[in-house]
Amino acid sequence: MPMCHTGNPIVFVADGITVHGGGNMRNGAWQNMDSVPDVAIGPEGVLQTRSIRDSVPMGWSCADAFNKTKLPKFVVIDWPDYSIPTNAGKEFWVALVNDLREHDVKTVSCSCAGGHGRTGVQLCILAHLMLDKKQWHDVAGLIDHIRSVYCTHAVESHEQQLYIAEMTGLEPGENLFIGIDSHGFGGFTFDDMDYDEDDDENLLDELRKASEEARAKKKNAKNEYTGKFQKGMVLLGCSTCDNSDWYNSPVQKGAVTCSCGTKMTNIENTLKEPTVKCFECGEEYHPLEMHNGECKYCYMSEIGAGGSIVSEGNTPKDRKFWCVDTAKEWPLVCSILDKAGVVVSVTPKEAKIEEKRTKITDYIGGKKNE
Repeated sequence: MPMCHTGNPIVFVADGITVHGGGNMRNGAWQNMDSVPDVAIGPEGVLQTRSIRDSVPMGWSCADAFNKTKLPKFVVIDWPDYSIPTNAGKEFWVALVNDLREHDVKTVSCSCAGGHGRTGVQLCILAHLMLDKKQWHDVAGLIDHIRSVYCTHAVESHEQQLYIAEMTGLEPGENLFIGIDSHGFGGFTFDDMDYDEDDDENLLDELRKASEEARAKKKNAKNEYTGKFQKGMVLLGCSTCDNSDWYNSPVQKGAVTCSCGTKMTNIENTLKEPTVKCFECGEEYHPLEMHNGECKYCYMSEIGAGGSIVSEGNTPKDRKFWCVDTAKEWPLVCSILDKAGVVVSVTPKEAKIEEKRTKITDYIGGKKNE
């Protein structure tokens, strides 16, 4: 089974159509393919739908003198990170597959930011609708198949698993996300808990109490983490599959487990070694400081909106930007692109949800053992 993917591996071929999967942060998506695909599918604000290298003032004749570059046909979906599409139902996916067949499409790129959750959902739905020979009987089996041929992190939440079921008509199968910390969304829901109907009211009271206690404790808690990059945030990574993400400091105390099953550890020491070169300025940056092949400094300068450069330096610790959302100075490695494509500081929302979920499950588990 492959671990975490890089680039744009071929996931399956059906009806003469080759389908690739990838993520912008892992040297994937259509712009990083050797040959431009016929169709590129991805979320709004993530799928690169324009050339970001060429830009001239409006009305200048030299704009028409650029060498013409082939672009794919874009299918852009309103699709929040770690979640499901806001308005793409079963009819959309069936019609999309018909369009791919009728318009003589030969290559398709499915992508998102990391190439995991939203890309995995795309690949699962398309594989089920396009492949004649199916090796699965429910969505759990379908996800396992895509993970086995593409990436072990494909599909990141129970919410996404249920969405695939609705789009394909398959039974959901086993919940693959109980007790697994991926990115905090969908791994725990009230529906996932096993209890007798007679105990419903007592259980809900316990959940409410645990939730209130967690909120009260968090409200009074102080930021205890005083790391060298950003107060209140910590970068955790997986030694098995190279997956990484930012969390708020309380999560550092608990066991955060990667979706491959490995306990994640603090990897902020790796930020000292940039490994990716920006195609625009030629300087080297950490992958978390990059967007679609260029550093976020160059990206911010091009779009002329959102964050602003505070300081440039030779290490991630020295490179800072001003976040308009939080009105604070942040290290560039602690930044993401919001839905509108604006560079903002990474928020600890996912970690907060994860922390609350862990406390509730621990509380319920303790009650059951009493």
